[in-house]
Formats: sequence, structure tokens, C-alpha cells
Amino acid sequence: MRFLRLCGIVRKGVCVAARHLETLTDEMMKNIEIISASAGSGKTHELTRIMVEEVVQKKTVRPDAILATTFTKKAASELKERIFQDLLAEGRPREAQRLGASRIGTVNSVCGRIISDFAFDLGLSPDLRVL
Repeated sequence: MRFLRLCGIVRKGVCVAARHLETLTDEMMKNIEIISASAGSGKTHELTRIMVEEVVQKKTVRPDAILATTFTKKAASELKERIFQDLLAEGRPREAQRLGASRIGTVNSVCGRIISDFAFDLGLSPDLRVL
């Protein structure tokens, strides 16, 4: 299993905050790659390229299994739209349609959705609100 975190995106795994990296084993660490990039450096373009490559060429990622976080709604929308359009351009309408079940959004929206989806397992009400 390979984890990749590129300014808010994680492939095949769970998002791990940098402050918690010391709790991971050496075996886990060799599967995690963290890349930092500044605004305007082409993150969305690179993330789109990686996701489409993984879905189309390598076939290692299902579109509905993508978990990607950003800091703004605009960036999340742009990322999802670019992946969708690139999958269509690659002649993969079925995969593009399955992208609708992915978890692409802001950090708050993605985490909130995961907590809500698993609220009963956590012993919480699924009707959660941010205070």
C-alpha cells in the first residue's frame, strides 16, 4: 500500500497530520510521501495528472475511492472538475461518473462527511454540527 500526501491529497490510505508522523512505524513511514508546495505552484494540475494516471494507466485507484482535501471550496471543485474532464478526455465516462462517489472537498467537509458516515460506529449522532 502506498500513501501519497501532496498538499491535501492522500492515495490509498488515511490522511495523517504531520504532527502525528512520529507515532507511525518505520514500515508505515516508507509508504508515506509528504510534498509541500506553495500557492500557484501547479498542485491542482499535478494532482489531476496523478489521479488520472492511477485510474486510467496503472488502474491502482478506483475513482470512487479517492480521498482528496483542499483548504477552499473553489480548489476542491476545480480539482474534481479537472479529474472528471480528464477522465472523459481519456474515453473513460464510467470512471468519470464514479468520481461522484469520491471524497473530494475541504478538510472540514471531507472529515465531517467521514465522521457522519461512521457516527454510529463512533457512538455519535450522525446529525453533527461544527461549533
